[in-house]
Amino acid sequence: MLSKLRLLLIVIAFPAIINAQSFDQIEWQGKKVPAMTTEIYQNANTTEAAIKEYFEKLGFFAKVQKGILSYKNIKLSDIDDDPYDVLIKIDRRSKQEKDASIVYFSMAKNYDQYIKNSSDDKLKKRVETFISEFKALANEKALNIEIKNQEEKSKSAEKKLKDFLEEKENMEQKIIKLTQQKEDKIKEIQKQEQEVENQKKALENLLEKKKSS
Repeated sequence: MLSKLRLLLIVIAFPAIINAQSFDQIEWQGKKVPAMTTEIYQNANTTEAAIKEYFEKLGFFAKVQKGILSYKNIKLSDIDDDPYDVLIKIDRRSKQEKDASIVYFSMAKNYDQYIKNSSDDKLKKRVETFISEFKALANEKALNIEIKNQEEKSKSAEKKLKDFLEEKENMEQKIIKLTQQKEDKIKEIQKQEQEVENQKKALENLLEKKKSS
């Protein structure tokens, strides 16, 4: 009997569990407005950049007011055919978690008809599905940033190697030049040694000539 009762409670609660939405609030123009949230394991700057780029590809450009991205009267066909005002706020999830962020996503029709926890379940589900894509966007953006940074590191390493090779080439040219100069100098020394020997002999001859005179 107890097992049947537990099963009945689970069946009753199951629809509520699967339909539960994560709603919070953000402050906009002096009042609190409802916003659906999603957590993303990328830093807030990367996440914001990814979302802005996505909306720009759709042809929508944000006005930023007090850290909130504001889009006026735009149509997001994945959610609804009607135009909405959209607010997006991205915060670091906590002071300790710099590489995790929370996205607050708020939509309002006719300025003040916000999508909230009591809104139509199908509409909420479409919003939830839409903002869940932000995770993939942020991950892709983060990867692109890593790729760009790595490309810059590779270019820097290649340039450093090129500089080293040029320095080596210059050193080798200097060594060749110095080697040639050394060989030339050795020849000059040998020639000068012979000249010294000749001058000494000439002096000895003159001295001998003086003795015999």
